[in-house]
Amino acid sequence: MTYCSTLAEKPVEESSAPVTPVIPEVSERVDPYARRKKEVWEKHDELKRVIRQENGVEAVIRMRTWEVVVRRCQLEGIVGGWDEEIAKWKEKRR
Repeated sequence: MTYCSTLAEKPVEESSAPVTPVIPEVSERVDPYARRKKEVWEKHDELKRVIRQENGVEAVIRMRTWEVVVRRCQLEGIVGGWDEEIAKWKEKRR
């Protein structure tokens, strides 16, 4: 998911289909590609929104799962979150 987030956060200009920002006042008579450019920008914004939303959902699921693991495995002495405990575990393995 972080790979997708990184790609989505890049400006549209750096994507595989480079386009310039659309000025809303541009008529299709002046720039026949204005509508296409606008659609690319809208899709890019939608993708960023969906990925942010998915990251939020994933964070809630991970937090809840960690709470269940701590409770079921009787690990009440652990005060850190799952990310802190994973970092500690990785450090011990080195």
